[in-house]
Amino acid sequence: MSNRSRIGVLVALVAVAVIAFVLLKGGSSDKAKVSSAGGVTATTPAFHVVATSLKVTSAGPVGGVRTISAHSGDRLVIRVKSVNVTGEVHFHGFDVHRDLTPGSTAVFDISSKETKDPKVHGTLDMELEQTSTLIARVQVSP
Repeated sequence: MSNRSRIGVLVALVAVAVIAFVLLKGGSSDKAKVSSAGGVTATTPAFHVVATSLKVTSAGPVGGVRTISAHSGDRLVIRVKSVNVTGEVHFHGFDVHRDLTPGSTAVFDISSKETKDPKVHGTLDMELEQTSTLIARVQVSP
């Protein structure tokens, strides 16, 4: 094999190694990879979403009081659907209130920034405010 052929093979091997490195490195990122049109860039940290739905009647939560676990930095999305309740749902700790009417759904969307606040770490109650009926307990771990 001539020197020219050896150099050609060496250049080809280096090119393959560089391409393999770039492809493998790109798949190990823990950053969000969504277009900037959605407001998230390649450098925005990814986060975990804890999403759940509850149904409530005038007798209380269908299926009993729910326990929901989340961690600091998680986004919480909790939907509360009213079967026959008119009133207010209060999410203690975050001090967020939502109105309910029969057939409606109240949505609590708590950002990852809000769950990082040490003041909300621990057990937080969600209740039907007028009757103080507990519908969920949310455990936010540091």
